[in-house]
Amino acid sequence: MNWVPWVIVGVTSYVLGSIPSGLWIGRLFFGIDVRDYGSKRTGATNVLRTMGKGAAAGATAADVLKAVAAVVLARWLMPAQPWAHVLAAIGVAVGHNWPVFVGFRGGRGVLVSFAATAVLYWPIFVALLLLGIVILWRTRYVSLGSVLGAALAPVLFLAAHFNTPDEVPWPYVLYALVGGALIVAAHKDNIDRLRQGTERKLGESANREPPGAASPAA
Repeated sequence: MNWVPWVIVGVTSYVLGSIPSGLWIGRLFFGIDVRDYGSKRTGATNVLRTMGKGAAAGATAADVLKAVAAVVLARWLMPAQPWAHVLAAIGVAVGHNWPVFVGFRGGRGVLVSFAATAVLYWPIFVALLLLGIVILWRTRYVSLGSVLGAALAPVLFLAAHFNTPDEVPWPYVLYALVGGALIVAAHKDNIDRLRQGTERKLGESANREPPGAASPAA
């Protein structure tokens, strides 16, 4: 067995995932480390709360691009190896969550995982996107949409496998299980805040005061 393509896919996917776009945007344009604010994560949601819509759009585009590039590379190198496609999708999410370039402190893997899903089997991505839009519209909780989408993804992949096994092989179902578990685990603190009723809603800004600074008097 030739392991070279597998190594290329695995390493490249992790390195692509490790590109901390949200962190770099914060440092380059705002002079801050986004991990010092809000959820302490580098993902687009925390970038939005901390630095606004323009920064969030840039982080979103970069994160989607790196996920799509990873899975497209795997499909190009090994089109008949679904396990390689799964390796790329999981690798880019692991890199995003634990980036080697910035001390293994990254995001939660939601956006990159959904972008990878779009390449693996786009109808499921569309279904998850619609679910997320409905949840955001009704609740304005990004984390709730992310967790419910991650939980639903394995069910959708399993149903798609039985309906179109050639397009959705078993490894893709496993990807949904592993990727969904990573997303839910990364949202443990969000789940706790949702239960307590203290979770931030979409549109609520994070405190941009320097870490450790005293709050101004009322």
